[in-house]
Amino acid sequence: MAGCAGFVHVSSLAPSPLMTNAEEMIREAVEGTELALRFAAAAGSVRRVVVTCTMGSICGSQRAADPEHLWSEADHNDEPSTAWFMSKVAQEAKIWELAEKYKDKFSVCTVHTAHTFGELLPGQPVTSSMLLLQELARGKVTCFLFAMCEVADLAAVHVAGLERTEAAGQRYMMSSADQVSSLEVAEWAAAAGASGVDLAAWAADEAVQKLAPKRPTANNRKVIALLGRPLVPNAKCIQRGVASLIENGLL
Repeated sequence: MAGCAGFVHVSSLAPSPLMTNAEEMIREAVEGTELALRFAAAAGSVRRVVVTCTMGSICGSQRAADPEHLWSEADHNDEPSTAWFMSKVAQEAKIWELAEKYKDKFSVCTVHTAHTFGELLPGQPVTSSMLLLQELARGKVTCFLFAMCEVADLAAVHVAGLERTEAAGQRYMMSSADQVSSLEVAEWAAAAGASGVDLAAWAADEAVQKLAPKRPTANNRKVIALLGRPLVPNAKCIQRGVASLIENGLL
């Protein structure tokens, strides 16, 4: 890391049904982050650090008190309900602890991403959000609601975090303003060429038909101001993800 002026820490655990040990997940997330930032401090040249976090350390119990609440950077997950959420909350706490410890060496900002779709890198394994999209594109019918972002937008926010002085000490929520349903994702995937999607099966699923996305679900004006432009629309996020899966022979 010596000679580098900026450092982006993107490596962390992805959610998996196999990961249920909260203590182990928290340890890995916290110790991995601590190790990365300690090496950044030791390099002597690093002046900016950007750490990829998730919406898992933002979305908490706020909507229990106010169903109309819009997620924003001011929110913190005060009731992490899974081992993975617990690890994300603990990881962010460690980030800001270290930001204070090393404030004479570098500034830190965090980027909190929703489900992320878009172009895969050559040879990149299909995991997390893109695995979900691949399963839907292959014909799986499932019932859920979520917000999203596009991977190129996410990359641009990381670069802005390194380059823009106003990003120092800030949290940025990388999320669409609107929530979407798995039905909408299936429809967009089919329109993008995912031949495995059976829209008749989706139409026949009563639970899917009852899905009611919250719109808006988040206040994302802060990250839009940082980029100086709108985020990629949700439908295009899915279209780009499907196109990449097809191009890479994964559909």
